[in-house]
Amino acid sequence: MKVFALFLTCVMLLGMLAGCRSNVPQETDGHIVPTDDSTGATLMTELTVPTMPVGMAESDSAKILQKIWDQYPENERFAVYGGAVEQSVADAPGDLDMSMTEELTTRYLLPEDQLQMVEEGASLVHLMNNNIFTAAVFRVKENPENLAKSWRSSIMSTRWICGQPDRLIMARPMEGYLLMAFGSQDAMSAFKNHLTAAFPAAHIVYEEAIVA
Repeated sequence: MKVFALFLTCVMLLGMLAGCRSNVPQETDGHIVPTDDSTGATLMTELTVPTMPVGMAESDSAKILQKIWDQYPENERFAVYGGAVEQSVADAPGDLDMSMTEELTTRYLLPEDQLQMVEEGASLVHLMNNNIFTAAVFRVKENPENLAKSWRSSIMSTRWICGQPDRLIMARPMEGYLLMAFGSQDAMSAFKNHLTAAFPAAHIVYEEAIVA
């Protein structure tokens, strides 16, 4: 019942935020506005309300995010969902559908030419505004450093609407996995602390400001 009440509240808030997406074509679901600028896409901030209960994630990528999320004390937590939009998980990380390539490239800004380099993924996203907090983990077939470099370029070349995230973090929490998170300064500071608490040997590949 608590989750259902939260969803109703979110639906009402999304209605209040509708003015931010009034010119977005319906088929974009309010997230990406196509642009002729080849240097990047335009990212919206409103998100679909989760439709599935907690506990549906099974991948190792989701377990990595769950281990980090478990480090958050109650007073630092915020409303989140995880995974593929059409099969999302409430209040926890969720598995991504790797066949939904458009979702991977628009919501998580994974470069299209790198899709063949990942074989499993999961995400954890702020329920109301993905620019406040978005995190994703992918299992990488090979060359995680090359994927990180290309992914960073994709994020840095994005045009943001309704609030640009402040910082980007990319890390290798364990062998064979690459983690990306962007969001507000406060959200990224807390996330890094909990990332390193959960995975003390994690290698931070990038940690920097996102500059318009």
